Amino acid sequence: MVYGLSSSLPFIRGDATFDSVVNISDAVYILSFLFLGGPAPPCEDAADTDDRGNIQIGDAIYILNFLFIGGARPPAPFPEPGTDPTDDTLSCRGL
Repeated sequence: MVYGLSSSLPFIRGDATFDSVVNISDAVYILSFLFLGGPAPPCEDAADTDDRGNIQIGDAIYILNFLFIGGARPPAPFPEPGTDPTDDTLSCRGL
């Protein structure tokens, strides 16, 4: 019997759509959530691409920089799923 999901559910940093891949749709998802009233990310920790403990426009920009102009890779857990090595108030409930 499962009563709830652990906040330590494995995720990939930057995978805001929680589909196991980091691509442009993750940046669009974050921007939609922040500015268009789109749904909250199923895994807040994954959407916190820069691992600063919140979801902000910088997270979408971080993904775009990584994908298109050779910016820094997202912090762990990336590129393989894992748990968040940093302590913050974000959770990961999954789909």
